[in-house]
Amino acid sequence: FPEEDFPVLNSKKYDGLHLLIFKDKDKVELWSDDGSQIDNARIRSAVKELTALEADNFIIEAELEQWLGDIHQPREAVAAKLHRSEIEDDADLILNVFTCLFLNDEDFHKEPESRRQEALDSLAIKYSTTGVPDLSHKLNKVPNDTCNSPKELKKSTEKLRLVAASEGVVAKKANS
Repeated sequence: FPEEDFPVLNSKKYDGLHLLIFKDKDKVELWSDDGSQIDNARIRSAVKELTALEADNFIIEAELEQWLGDIHQPREAVAAKLHRSEIEDDADLILNVFTCLFLNDEDFHKEPESRRQEALDSLAIKYSTTGVPDLSHKLNKVPNDTCNSPKELKKSTEKLRLVAASEGVVAKKANS
């Protein structure tokens, strides 16, 4: 990033199943990146937390991860769990929410990432970690490091690339 691109938001790259999540009043729909709707019963604990968020409507993006104890499972394991014929317990799943595209009838999808993050913050997701998650929480608001220089971005990247189950980092211009 050249100097004029800063500040840059830097976050861990989560390794899960990418989901678009739609809420309208008490109705929640989850869609995978391949266009398949996910049965809410398969991740009912997360759906319960999503429904409880104080917003009339929203569209957010998240990565659904599976953890067996402190061992991260690959994306393919999450996909397999969601596509089995029987519905399994969802205690090993967590949604890592990373941006908000629409909130309370306001469209943020063409807004800068900094505004999307403000909208996401307003949902007041209580849990946020880059480490091995506490699976008693079903929503994890992905934390961002705000980097104001190449030196800060390098330091953040060195830290985030080494945290549990990191695939690297996602760096975005705050004003992009």
